[in-house]
Amino acid sequence: MNKSHSFVSNLIAADEDSITIRLATGETVMKYKVALHESEEGFSVWVPCLPGCVSQGETEQEALSNIAEAIGEYLSVIDEQLQGAEIREIEVAA
Repeated sequence: MNKSHSFVSNLIAADEDSITIRLATGETVMKYKVALHESEEGFSVWVPCLPGCVSQGETEQEALSNIAEAIGEYLSVIDEQLQGAEIREIEVAA
């Protein structure tokens, strides 16, 4: 039986290539590569490995914080959609 998880996230680190977020459970730390684009209006940011996961902010820090929250919400939706399915994990060499 699948267990539902809360994926509300907190930004814990950011560098030029990725952000690291801690999920609300406090147990899981996930690192995602993000694409950041600066414009006259501020910053847009998206997660290439999570299609449609996009956010923005007036500053780089605000955009990164917003995308961390968007990732958490994105994962919550995926978790809901997978309820009742058998889940397997695979490892892929980078």
